[in-house]
Amino acid sequence: AMQFRSTDLDDSLRCYSLMKYCFVQIRNYVKAYEINSRMELLKPRMNDSVQIDFGINKSSLLAALNFYNEAIKERRAEFNRDHTIKDTDAVASLYNDVGVYFNRSKNWDSAEVSFLKAKEVLSALKYPESKKVHYEFFKALIGGNLGYIYFNKGQTNKAIPLLKEDIYFSLKD
Repeated sequence: AMQFRSTDLDDSLRCYSLMKYCFVQIRNYVKAYEINSRMELLKPRMNDSVQIDFGINKSSLLAALNFYNEAIKERRAEFNRDHTIKDTDAVASLYNDVGVYFNRSKNWDSAEVSFLKAKEVLSALKYPESKKVHYEFFKALIGGNLGYIYFNKGQTNKAIPLLKEDIYFSLKD
């Protein structure tokens, strides 16, 4: 059997990145998570001048493995590592992702709180006209997530308009 030897750490990380991507594509999240762990161990030694796509984040992998509580903790840690409260898009995205993970674990009340916070952040945001379609879509996506909760709580009259709006803006975007 032929053995592949990488010339340096960056080559190894590139190979891991490609393997992780492939495992995600075939939905083998256990292997993808395992490779992600190896990449995390190598990352501190990585050459700063080299750009390597680390692909799907750890919180998403945890969620794909149905470890929702761990995914929520990891998603918050990722936000704290990479963003500040001033990054409005990232804050709204954090609340939306956490809401999605609460949703998947059928924790409707916590999910609703998260989605309402995401909506509140976006509602307070002033954005240029050029970004209008993006923000309309983002707000409708969060609304659709809320609609999913209301539907599961049996509140279809509250759910249907939100779900319709989500579909409309998804198609528009």
